[in-house]
Amino acid sequence: MSSSRSTRGSWHGRATRSVTGDLKRPMEYIPSVSRSSGLDKDGDALKDFKIQEEYREFIQEKLNDVWERFIPGDKETDKPRMDAQENVLILFRKLREGIYASGRKDGFASEVYETSFHLAVLFNVHRQIGSIIPHLFVDLLPANASNEKDPSITILVCLLYHLVTEYPSQITYRHFLHSLPSALKFEDTPAYAWIKNLSQSLRTRNYVNFDLSTRHFALADLIGDRNSDPTSIQHVPRLAVYSLIDSLHFCNRSTTWTVLRSAYRELSCHSESETRAWLTRTLVLHPVASPKAVADLDSWLESESALGHVCRKEGIAGRWIVCKVR
Repeated sequence: MSSSRSTRGSWHGRATRSVTGDLKRPMEYIPSVSRSSGLDKDGDALKDFKIQEEYREFIQEKLNDVWERFIPGDKETDKPRMDAQENVLILFRKLREGIYASGRKDGFASEVYETSFHLAVLFNVHRQIGSIIPHLFVDLLPANASNEKDPSITILVCLLYHLVTEYPSQITYRHFLHSLPSALKFEDTPAYAWIKNLSQSLRTRNYVNFDLSTRHFALADLIGDRNSDPTSIQHVPRLAVYSLIDSLHFCNRSTTWTVLRSAYRELSCHSESETRAWLTRTLVLHPVASPKAVADLDSWLESESALGHVCRKEGIAGRWIVCKVR
């Protein structure tokens, strides 16, 4: 199967298939290769290329249901959402085991691993990522480098993932960047120039550059708009990038705020004040993952007030006293 079968309409799952001989059973009961231990008569079913492709269609039905029930990219942690997302990732893990055991390294295998990786990042389930990255970037993507599909956005997701999870350290990020196979030609892409600029902004605490490079217009020019079809498989890595940028904003904001609290005694944040606009930009309060979210300095200051970091100055609207870092 070609890896180009990547839109939602291309994967129509069929819940029941002939797995071994005349035996028919629901796809969800096919055992994983690693847990069957050769004892289940269908234990090797997912080593079969055709069954792998049918199982991928079955997973897509489950994923489509998640998209229909929940807003893609929304990070609410209600249990039904988490259970549905976790189930999709478990099914992908089972399929990856079959692909790995069968030695398959074509475009289909690459798509399964890429989609698994992007969804694990998007759903904030990191425990599977460590087993995906080595096989994906060392074996699968280089083996399919001659395909028309550009791997740069998947590489970008991984680099951003390392920047977020290891923040403020960039050691893992740099190691991964330097270890990328030359066949991927990542250094020739706009994504490479962008991530290098972003990482430098973080290291040098260049708040202005960090803010501008992570604005929605900059990201849309680089990877496409966040508002395109959220149910398309092609859109999943885009959602993952936007989600990681918001996480990086959060990490960097904590560092920046510590510096600002050490430097200022008071902040004048009344409506239309220059300080208000400057502080919103410096703290990078503009969300990028959610289309409807807006920068809300007042709510953020209220949350900091609850933590004892600032307090309102009596008698002066919009004036905040900064509590020094201890």
